[in-house]
Amino acid sequence: MNRFFHFCFTLFLISLGVIASGCFGGRKASQYSTMESNSLDTSLIVIPVTIKKGELEKTINNNLPAVLYEDSSTADDGLAFRASKRDSVEIEISDDTIRYKVPLNLWFRKSLAITSVSGQGALRLDFKTHFFIDPEWNLNTQTQISSYQWLEKPQINIGFTSIPVTPIVDYFLEQSKDQIAASIDTLIRDQFSLRQNIETTWKELQQPIFLSEEYNTWLLLNPKELRVSPIRNTEDSLVIKAFASATPRIFVGPQPPVSAPLQLPAFEYREPPSERIALKVKTAVAFAEATRISKMNMAGETYDFGKRKVKVEDILITGKGNQLSVRTTLSGSYNGDIVFVGKPEYNLKRNQIRIEKLEVDFSSKKSLFKTAAWLFKGKLKKEIENTLNSYLEDYITELYTELEESLKHYELAPGIILTGELGEVELSKLYVSTDAINFQIALDGKTMVLIGSGSN
Repeated sequence: MNRFFHFCFTLFLISLGVIASGCFGGRKASQYSTMESNSLDTSLIVIPVTIKKGELEKTINNNLPAVLYEDSSTADDGLAFRASKRDSVEIEISDDTIRYKVPLNLWFRKSLAITSVSGQGALRLDFKTHFFIDPEWNLNTQTQISSYQWLEKPQINIGFTSIPVTPIVDYFLEQSKDQIAASIDTLIRDQFSLRQNIETTWKELQQPIFLSEEYNTWLLLNPKELRVSPIRNTEDSLVIKAFASATPRIFVGPQPPVSAPLQLPAFEYREPPSERIALKVKTAVAFAEATRISKMNMAGETYDFGKRKVKVEDILITGKGNQLSVRTTLSGSYNGDIVFVGKPEYNLKRNQIRIEKLEVDFSSKKSLFKTAAWLFKGKLKKEIENTLNSYLEDYITELYTELEESLKHYELAPGIILTGELGEVELSKLYVSTDAINFQIALDGKTMVLIGSGSN
């Protein structure tokens, strides 16, 4: 008789699967930034996950077949049995407990010596599953049949007569309910590995993510901590807050190297310290990428200086102490290299990073001032400044715009939508390293993941 409880395993796994995918689904990651620095500010990433109760019930019911269990074999006990869904399953989740009411139509046939008898009935089973997660991210459950109620009391049909057999089935349910509940817990443990899912997601979060082909931009989240708040109930939804501390970085240039992955942090329930995300994003614009962009804009261009003119053949940007060094190869009225040096500066009033004071580096060619003083009147220098400044400004603007647009309606998976809004960008911590211009982008905002009909 305990065959018809087999469907409950699937039911509970679907419930947990929907919740877990909302909290921990490692699909398209949101975007953040980078730089090489001894002091990395920590970011707080808070993502409240809202699961519509009606949508959770709909998902479960859509995944349950009309016939939940059927066994027509009578070889062992002479019993054929079928359990089918009578009505929609109802789900209620509070804190660490899932309650589900399952209405069933039952049909059975028993082979006797020279004939067989059949019967039918209907009941509603009320299950209660308490679940908890240990420090190793293992999901543990304890299931009980809290109650059951006959909707149509079972009867055996013999000819034109129906014989009630309710007391016999009641006795069986009382004797078997602990075994049935233990079977559900065993199947959950065998078929649903929360730790494996979280560990896979944790490793994926530590891999570089290619963000932009136009700017050749890569993201490293560098997560340090992962926490989840207890489930909270609202009138029509469940809310879980997933949050992490991280030191996100954005690299502009080649794919960044990856360090050895960090071990998965121990599980711990905790409320986030804030409802808003606070991103302190380190960005490194590689000199190689700045060189590529400058060549695209300037290589092959000709500049007139009265009767003289020069053509830009090549550009190479490197670091020189805390300054940029721009080596420009020219042909025409002057054949050779000119090196400009300048320090990127942060314009507090405009909230911009600009290079406004490029000067010729005479240390490479002291005779240059006498032989080619006409080159220093500003036209070429100004064009280099404008190219670099335009690139930095466009890069920051584009990054913010992409983030802002993505957060308006970002589909992580069908029916799972990330939404949010960002505050203003603040730039700080500007410096030049051996291979990049480094600075920090600071911004805050709010995000939310919606699962269910409210996501549309």
